Amino acid sequence: MTWTSVYDDPTSVFAVVRNQQGRNSIWPAGRAMPDGWEWAGFTGAKADCLAWIGSADVDGGR
Repeated sequence: MTWTSVYDDPTSVFAVVRNQQGRNSIWPAGRAMPDGWEWAGFTGAKADCLAWIGSADVDGGR
C-alpha cells in the first residue's frame, strides 16, 4: 500500500517535540525540526508518542 502521508504510515517513527510555549507534538524522526521546536525526550511509533504526550499533559509536563 502507498501512503499519502508519513503520519498515516503505521511503520513510521516519530519524535515528540516541544515548542517554546511548552506544547508537545509529534514530528517524523530523522527530519529537521521546524524553528522553535526541540526534542522532548521520546521517540517511537505514532500511538506511543501520542500516549507519551497524553501522560506528560496529565503529569504536568516532563
